[in-house]
Amino acid sequence: MASTYSQGESVVCMTEWKALDLSKIPVPTRALTDPSSISCSVTAPDASVSTPTPTKVSTGVYYVSVLASQIGTYTVTWTGTGAAAGVKRRSFSVVAL
Repeated sequence: MASTYSQGESVVCMTEWKALDLSKIPVPTRALTDPSSISCSVTAPDASVSTPTPTKVSTGVYYVSVLASQIGTYTVTWTGTGAAAGVKRRSFSVVAL
């Protein structure tokens, strides 16, 4: 379920990157890991795309702030490379005040 915010709010979008540790067989674990590079793109309701620079909080944890200026659904896409490679997508909705 997507989160809902009011138009004009600053929305903090966080992500965690984890690498699979197979040395713990039979019960593998996932440890927070920094990707070699990380990027973020935000698609607004009008299909415009912005690329805010992610801020590192701690190992494997990053965030961006998005100004929710348009009513509708925003999609945040995170892309990581290297040890914690992958793509993650999240969305949130914005409603009128």
